[in-house]
Amino acid sequence: QAKRFRYTLELFESFYGTEMSQGVEILKELQDRLGAINDCATTIVILGRDRRAVAAVGKLLRQRKVVLQTYARSQFGPQKLDWWKLWLSQPARSAA
Repeated sequence: QAKRFRYTLELFESFYGTEMSQGVEILKELQDRLGAINDCATTIVILGRDRRAVAAVGKLLRQRKVVLQTYARSQFGPQKLDWWKLWLSQPARSAA
């Protein structure tokens, strides 16, 4: 969903002006963190019954979840949500 949202925003770049790059970058960072988690989940499936390897990747997965949660709170917490809502509800006045 983050990818679709980001791509949608990019389609309307001319309507949102210079803040567009900030919003898109936040979404790219979110996607990177989600992708890192997905990589771990996929690797665990591939490793199957190798308990030591699964445990090592599981540890990395837990660390990456914490990183994601910290990032999400910093970029999508109450104050940031207000920024997103205001920015998305009011396209740049200078849009052509």
